[in-house]
Amino acid sequence: MIRKFDFLNFAIILLFSFSANYYFGSIGVFPIDTFAFFDSAHFINKGYLPIRDYWTSNGFLVDILQSLFFYFLGVNWNAYLFHSSLINSIFVIWTYKFLIDEGLNFKFSLFYSLSASLLLYPPVGVPFSDHHSIIFSLLSFYCIIAAYRKSSIKLLLLSILFIFIAFLCKQIPAAFFMIFISFYILFKAYVKKNYKWIFISLIFSFSLLLLFGLILTLTKIEIKNFIFQYIYFPMSIGGERSLNFEIKYYFLSFIKEFKFFSILIIFS
Repeated sequence: MIRKFDFLNFAIILLFSFSANYYFGSIGVFPIDTFAFFDSAHFINKGYLPIRDYWTSNGFLVDILQSLFFYFLGVNWNAYLFHSSLINSIFVIWTYKFLIDEGLNFKFSLFYSLSASLLLYPPVGVPFSDHHSIIFSLLSFYCIIAAYRKSSIKLLLLSILFIFIAFLCKQIPAAFFMIFISFYILFKAYVKKNYKWIFISLIFSFSLLLLFGLILTLTKIEIKNFIFQYIYFPMSIGGERSLNFEIKYYFLSFIKEFKFFSILIIFS
């Protein structure tokens, strides 16, 4: 049962996180990044589709989401900021709920959540692929932790869905979180000697891929074009960096950059 002060905290979080991003998003612009998804989202409402009609190597789901906001709210700056502000609010509310469920005092949960609302989307303000990807990746992370704590298959499936959405927003960092979550599921299955959730995860993941393939087919987007533009081409960028590839160096870099998530996975 939700207590009165929970309603108050949710209201504070929603108002603060939405307003903060809406305010800072209107202070200054970056010539390229700020409008990265403005025109392309407008193109979608004119009948053009990413990959099929114009080249894109990341963030095409952000384009599609923004096109919906333009469709219902009109093509304007307010609709642009409303999108990112809403995503920021959703993440912060989920963060608060996650911290409360993990046993953190509600005052600290509120403080950390409001801090996250200033840290995550306001630095860029407008819809951006990196921020969407990290937000949905973190939501996936929250769900997989809660899924095993509550023995909830629904949260497991939601975790997979969120990481799939994150990948369609941008490949990195979603791909790293995919690795974390996959290892977490395997680790829990080994510890608990229960491999049921592995099969459920594989079946649901395969179903999502089939559904996505069907959507591509219905929208006349060739799968080979998606693979080339969204998978192969981004991998070729900065390819010279891997000429002197050392697995030890990349493994250590991976651990250092995501050390806190590694600790949470080990002790959760």
